Parts: sequence; structure tokens; C-alpha cells
Amino acid sequence: SRNSRTMPRRRERSSRDSIFRDTPTWSTVGMKTRKRPGWIESEEKRLRKVDKKEESESIQRKDLPFEEEEEGLKDFRQVFINPVITREEGDPWKFNEGCLSIPGIREDVSRKEKLHIEYRAASWNLKRETYDGIAARIIQHEYDHLEGILFVDRISPMRRRMIKNKLMDISKGIADVSYSMKFPVKR
Repeated sequence: SRNSRTMPRRRERSSRDSIFRDTPTWSTVGMKTRKRPGWIESEEKRLRKVDKKEESESIQRKDLPFEEEEEGLKDFRQVFINPVITREEGDPWKFNEGCLSIPGIREDVSRKEKLHIEYRAASWNLKRETYDGIAARIIQHEYDHLEGILFVDRISPMRRRMIKNKLMDISKGIADVSYSMKFPVKR
């Protein structure tokens, strides 16, 4: 049995990894870069295209979360330039949130049910609008990112301590995701 504090967990190997199993990896950190053999680069590009195509097809096939529950979310795509939440109101309600920045972790987060927001639209016109329900929650979640807040900053200290090891693994780059992520550079 491995001690999780001394030995990092490795992610499961996929069929993609077997193509590059015997190929050395090339790092740009702390060493001179060398050009990778062309066939490796072309194979990686091909696989990335396949992954992106499969991912976009699966997103199109799947129903978007919450669209059945709230009709206004079906075509909800909005650009908020320099947003300012001017007021939040209503009773706080808990909802299980997750985030692409913190893969594999979901926690109940309490947020107010209604918000008033002022922002510039893509046309640069000043807008003032009110949102409630899931739309308000999505906007609050994304607005928190602009303020440097992640949803785990809004959970209880006890819950944060309980997921501390998972968060540390993610910060070390030990995360199995189907999208690209940037992790802190090891020094």
C-alpha cells in the first residue's frame, strides 16, 4: 500500500498514452529545448483534433445541465464586460457546485437567489439587469472568478479541511481531466 503523503498518485493510463509510452518527453523547464520528432507532433495534433471533435459532439448530444428545469437557460449565452453586481437579495439557498478549475470536487455552496448586475454588453452599451435562480448562481460563480474567489472559498472551514488533500493533488497537477489545464510550475 502506498502512503499518499509520500508518493503522488498517478492518473490512469489511457489508450492515447500507449502511443507515446516509449517516447521520451521533452521539457522546456530548466533545460535547452530540443525539437521533438515530427511524427510525434503530427500524431499529437491528430489526437487533439479527434478529442476536440468527440468532446464537441458529446456536448451537442448531451442536454445542457438545468435547461429542462429553467426554460430561460436553454439559450443563455451572455457577454458581461466589466460587470458589477450591485445588489444580491433573497434567501440564501444551497446548491451543489463544481468548477472546471477544480476537477472532481463538488460541494454545496450557499448563495442569494437574486442579483442585480450592471455591465457593458458586447456592443459596449451599458446594461442593468436582474437575474434569479440558476442563471443568478452561474453569474455569481463566474463573477467570483473575476474577484479571485473559487467556490471552495465559500464552503465551511471543516469541509475545506476534509478536501484539503484532493485540492493539494490538483495543485500538484494530479488530476484526470479531458481538457487542458495549467498547473503551477514546480521550482
